[in-house]
Amino acid sequence: MGIILIVALEGFFSTLFAFSVIIIVALTLIEKLDTPKWIVVMSLSSIFLDIVLHRCLGITLLSISLSLLILKILFLVMPKQQLILSYIPHLFSVILFYIVIEIFSPLLLDGVLGYFNIEIFIGIVIKSLISTVLIFLISILMDRIKTEKMISI
Repeated sequence: MGIILIVALEGFFSTLFAFSVIIIVALTLIEKLDTPKWIVVMSLSSIFLDIVLHRCLGITLLSISLSLLILKILFLVMPKQQLILSYIPHLFSVILFYIVIEIFSPLLLDGVLGYFNIEIFIGIVIKSLISTVLIFLISILMDRIKTEKMISI
């Protein structure tokens, strides 16, 4: 059911705002789910998204994987704490996600690199900032729900 919701929200927001929900879900759930469940959810979601959005099959999974790899490498350099500064690696990871989608999707479909200029980069940075803020807010919300459950028990 959650995969269908992800695909529906992604289709809505990507058409309306050129904004991706799957990267927010992927980076939020990586710490909440164990690895095998996360891999299954992200693989199925990305395959369905590629089909629905008419992308080359596997480009979303490739971009999520590269973003997660960069996130893990940046967390080796930067300590992972609950401060706002610890979300800088998330920002770079989301920027990489959008760049990979922008450049490599046309490459895999048509054999030519995608068009990339400063205006597109500024748009990617703005979308990435919004995504990072949403990841931060979702993390705070989930932590509050978790502590409220622990208090009520």
